[in-house]
Parts: sequence; C-alpha cells; structure tokens
Amino acid sequence: MTATKKTTYTATFQESIAGAVLVKVTRNRRRLDLAALPAGVIDYLSVKQTNGGTWVFDIDGHRSFDDLVACEEVIEKKQGRRKAPRQATATFALDPCRVDEIDPPEQLPRTWNDGAHCGLTDWYEPLEAAIAAALARGDGYAWTTGWYGSKKQIASACITHRGGEINVEVSVSDDFDTQGRGERTIKSTKNLDRIREALDAAWSDASRDRRDNEAYAGFSVGRGDQWEFTLILPKGWGHESDVPPGDCYHVWGWQEVEDGEDRPAEIPAAVADNLRKWAESPMVEPGMKHNFRGWTIKAWEDDSDA
Repeated sequence: MTATKKTTYTATFQESIAGAVLVKVTRNRRRLDLAALPAGVIDYLSVKQTNGGTWVFDIDGHRSFDDLVACEEVIEKKQGRRKAPRQATATFALDPCRVDEIDPPEQLPRTWNDGAHCGLTDWYEPLEAAIAAALARGDGYAWTTGWYGSKKQIASACITHRGGEINVEVSVSDDFDTQGRGERTIKSTKNLDRIREALDAAWSDASRDRRDNEAYAGFSVGRGDQWEFTLILPKGWGHESDVPPGDCYHVWGWQEVEDGEDRPAEIPAAVADNLRKWAESPMVEPGMKHNFRGWTIKAWEDDSDA
C-alpha cells in the first residue's frame, strides 16, 4: 500500500489593528488566492473572515499577534526595517483528504494557464469549450472551473455548477494588495452570455469591496495635464501602519523626494502644503481635482492611475 503524500503549506501573518492578519499562503511554494482558500487550510490556521474579506487569526476570541506567535509552530520573522509591521510564518502539512470539501464538484480538466485575456469573461478557447461541454451534460452534473486568472488584470474568477444553480465568484486586488470579493448566483443555463453577465456583476461587487478595504489614498500631481509627482496618504487601518501595504511604495507622503526632503524640490513649499491639505480633507472623492498656483492634484479613481 502506498502512503498518501501530504501537501506542504506556508502561511504568513502580519500584525495590524485588526489583529494577526493572514497576508499570504503558499502550497508547495506556489501562492494561493486568499479569496479561495481550501476549507482544511482555514480550519488548520484557525482564521475567520471579516466583513471586508480579510482573514484574521481567531481562537475563542484570542486574535492578537502575540496570541498567534504563542502557538508552537509559528515563528516570528526578524524585521530588517525599523517600525515595519511584525510578521510571522507557519509551515504545516495536510493530507489531501483533509483539505478538500465534502463531496466537492468535479474540477474541469485544466488545459489553460490564464483563463481569460483582458477581463474575466473573454475566455480563451480551451476554457470556453470546457464550460460549454460541462453545461451540455445537464443540471445533474456538478462541476467547477476552479480559480482562473486574467492575463491583463489583477483578478480571478471561479464558476461552479451544482444543484441547478451556477455560482460565480470574483476576486480582485491591486498594487497595494487590497483584496475585494464579489459573488453572484443564477439559475442553471446553457447561455454563456448569462454567465458572463453574472461575472461582470460579481466583478463590480468585488471592485466596490476592494475600494471599501483600501488602506491608502493616492494622488497624482502636476502642471496642467502632465502628471509629475505622486502623493500616497493612509486611510482606514492604514493609519496604523508605518508604510503603505504592497511592494510598490515604501513610505507615506510624497514619493519623488531626496533624502532629508519633505516634498519634491520642484514644488514650492506653499503649493505642496496647500495640495496636501486638500488631499487630507475627508470631502475628497475619487477623481476629484484641485488647482493651486498652476499646479493640479487629482485623487486616483483606482490604482490604474498610479
């Protein structure tokens, strides 16, 4: 008899105002989508999902970072940067049978890498053919595409058919690792456009959820319509972090500055102060602009403005 080979996972947590937040999980060194964690992994890590979609360590109400690192298998990382958020990792192995859901739908054969091109509904031919073939087998056939990605967007989707219904889930992110989740369910249909419409609606929900979860506010600054500088300010739980989330920006405030300076040298002090005060106003909405002495500042509508 051959022994069942276990699957190795590594989870990374980071300290925040919400507690010990799960920021990354890898399986055999491949990063998993946090919006689609296997049930066995969720159970093992003792994490619960907040209304914003964030996974937080929680054992009977004990959810602080210190509670997490008190667990035997958890190792706290040494931080090389001053005031960087504390992080810890846990490596563990699970039997495949523990990871899977009970009576899961059948995974369609994976013959693709990215499932779609510019979005999540312009499927590549192998994925579209697999969905059409699965639908042709009737309402009694339970199947799932699994999570597939978009080549051009930081987004992924999963389509599942079971019990006469089609459930579509969408997960989006941005350069600041802000997660957003959307989900729609429709009656079983062989009309692929109906599924595409459900995916579009779920993507809109996920985008709104991502905006609600943002810990930053981004602004472009320049003269006329020529954007020259970037201002990144914290919002929400971002005020509890010493640095912006993600890997693209490493300090709050003006980005294009020399060491020891508090603003770009090209912007006069009075102008920089005025622009920043406007940006800090709670009345500023995405897409709004403000002009002062020939300089314009615009609030990002999303991270594509970065």
